[in-house]
Amino acid sequence: MTDPAIAHDNAPPIWRPQRFTPRIGGRFDKTLHVLRLLLPALAAVLLLVTLAYPLFRDQEMSFVLARNTIEASEDRLRMINPRYSGVDTTGRPFEVRAQSAVQPRGVADAVSLTGIAADMTLDDDARVDIEAQTGEYRTSTEVLNLTGPVSLTTTSGYRIQAGTTRVDLDDHIVDSQAKVNAKGPLGAFQADGFSSQIDADSLIFEGNVVARITRERVRLPVAPLDDDGAAVE
Repeated sequence: MTDPAIAHDNAPPIWRPQRFTPRIGGRFDKTLHVLRLLLPALAAVLLLVTLAYPLFRDQEMSFVLARNTIEASEDRLRMINPRYSGVDTTGRPFEVRAQSAVQPRGVADAVSLTGIAADMTLDDDARVDIEAQTGEYRTSTEVLNLTGPVSLTTTSGYRIQAGTTRVDLDDHIVDSQAKVNAKGPLGAFQADGFSSQIDADSLIFEGNVVARITRERVRLPVAPLDDDGAAVE
């Protein structure tokens, strides 16, 4: 018969957890210091990869990001003087510039911009220039959501002042449901909103439209006349 005292002495020792207290200035502390420096840098690299992703997608749209400085923090990435240059699906260039840009953590394709200046090149070297104080750029859809006041100037002679405005850089569509004032070769216009298909050279004002037409600049169609001076239908 086994002696209980002997069995107790031969039993494996009971494991007891021990508290780990990292030594200040030791390896653990140095590792945390390295991670504090490394993680923001990795986050900045991930931001560049995210913004440059359209360059490698299997489609015709693409853009290139240039910036002077990237500042990383725990909740966001901030860029100084970023510039987004690209072409639309027909090869026409566009560019978005800003004084600063901020991308919140966890948001893949939205960049908040401050001090915005953008331009779109159209056919026959026509161009549209856009300015706004603040807005958001969606890199996946090439859409600018601008906060008013927003200024648009065209090479055809129109200058438009509006509130919150949406600009589709790919399809060249601009629309706003905010108060708008416009001046151009035809005269001056006021309305509650507007939409424009820039490629079709169309500008539509919506809601409480007030128009002041400059008569001398409006060319009315002239009907052909017969030998007796009567209009030919």
